[in-house]
Amino acid sequence: MSPATWRDEGIVFAHRLIQAGVKTEVVHYPGTFHAAIGFAHAAVSQRIVTDRIGALRRGLGT
Repeated sequence: MSPATWRDEGIVFAHRLIQAGVKTEVVHYPGTFHAAIGFAHAAVSQRIVTDRIGALRRGLGT
């Protein structure tokens, strides 16, 4: 499966969650790839981690 397909399927899934009333945030990181977060020293990977923690905090109301 191509990375573009994974991206597109993720966006479709997020839209379905939104339509179902599930609180959802959709973020796209251009130029990255699946599992890019594994490069812990890369600035974009650090941003992804920070964004995920922020989304979890917002979702949990903390």
